[in-house]
Formats: sequence, structure tokens, C-alpha cells
Amino acid sequence: MIKHCVICGKAFNNDRNYKTCSPECRRKLNRRLTLQWLHDKRQQISDSATCSICGKTFKPNFPNEHFCSDDCRFDSPLYRFLSRQYGNAGIELF
Repeated sequence: MIKHCVICGKAFNNDRNYKTCSPECRRKLNRRLTLQWLHDKRQQISDSATCSICGKTFKPNFPNEHFCSDDCRFDSPLYRFLSRQYGNAGIELF
């Protein structure tokens, strides 16, 4: 089956469900899809969030950010639990 590459438009023989004609075009497509995904994720970030520990309003950098600072993150019950479980194992938490 002859298909056209979604990146360069070149016709290529496609026995499978490929969308690109070459590994170079595949890398370009993956890069484009990754950038689109990151753009969509950035659109999901709200303008302000409330810290789960101190209640302070802050601007999050990620959609699922819950703490305004490292101090509040370290005071969280989950962090304290994980530090007790894995604190001496040399595993970096968060």
C-alpha cells in the first residue's frame, strides 16, 4: 500500500501502519507530538493554587503541584511517611 509521509509528504510503500517514510521523519514526528503534549499540559496549569499545608496561594509550575515551597513539601504527611520508610536507603524522595 502506498502512503504519504505526514512530515515530508514523500510517497512510500507501507505494509504496516507507519505514518512516516524514514527514521529521520519519525524522530521529527515524535518531537512534534511531544511538543504538542507539553503545550497541552501547560494549558492545564491554573493561575493559582492553594498550598495543602499552609493554605498560602501560589502559582504552580505543574498541573498537580500541591505545595508552595520545599518547607511545606517536607512537612507533608506523605513525605514524612516515605522518609521514615526509605530515608536510610539512599533513595532521593521527590
